[in-house]
Amino acid sequence: MSKVECCPECGSEHIFQMDAGDYICGKCRVQFWGPKYRDYPAMKIHRNGVVELNPHDSTATVCGTCLRGWDDSVVTSVTPAPSARCPFEYEHEET
Repeated sequence: MSKVECCPECGSEHIFQMDAGDYICGKCRVQFWGPKYRDYPAMKIHRNGVVELNPHDSTATVCGTCLRGWDDSVVTSVTPAPSARCPFEYEHEET
């Protein structure tokens, strides 16, 4: 597995490895997974308060349509998700 060279959010090269596969950016402080899951930050908090998690995280609730994960235990205007609705459904493509 190759080493992480820059932050996927801000592009900074100040990256610190926390655990095997977990990294944190020294500039913007975003936590993310290593090269295997580079597209998925460990956690991202959206404007509406939804805490997006890596869908491979065992604590994440995952949408069957968009395959994005979130922390359903965090109370926001859209979570816990009523009737198991995805808090990211506004980004789902119309079928």
